[in-house]
Amino acid sequence: MDVFWPSVSPDLARNSLNVAVHDLRQAFRAQTDLPIIEFGEGAYLLNPGVDVWLDIEEFEHHLQACRQFEITHQGEMAIKELESATSLYQGDFLADDLYEDWTILTRERLRLDYLEILDRLSHIYFHQGEYIASASLCQLILNRDNCREDAHRLLMVCYCRQGQQYLALRQYQICCEALQTELQIEPEHATIELVNRIRHHENV
Repeated sequence: MDVFWPSVSPDLARNSLNVAVHDLRQAFRAQTDLPIIEFGEGAYLLNPGVDVWLDIEEFEHHLQACRQFEITHQGEMAIKELESATSLYQGDFLADDLYEDWTILTRERLRLDYLEILDRLSHIYFHQGEYIASASLCQLILNRDNCREDAHRLLMVCYCRQGQQYLALRQYQICCEALQTELQIEPEHATIELVNRIRHHENV
């Protein structure tokens, strides 16, 4: 009650807790006849006999499994774990509760893990010659952080490898606009060098 209703009296907080538990039970009852929320020894808890699947735990499991496969040099298995983790991430953790303090650290940790996975997979696909798949992941990165110049550059190269230099040049403009709008800075030297090579029809 102190976490969720810290600024109200104990009686009001207890009433809010009772209402929340009632709503939870109603929501679960629509899914199953099993009792999900139990009360025992002065505390509410999830029924320990119910097998609960959480996308967050599964996401972290795949990421940990990837790291283990990398240690044992099982690259293909590591890639499959990264792909599985990516498919689970449907949006930032509790995005509807952006200003709840207790959600911030978890949300940011998962978001950074997701961006790391996208970055790694985009480079893996690129080196495998899967430029469309790599470009798609670059777009996902930029949807969450449009100032990631490394993602802009990789996307530009992917376009060029597909013979779409005009899209690469347009991506450079998008990059410049994002950097100027968000950070008031100019592109890095590596980005400028890349676009100049594209303009001169050099291989990238």
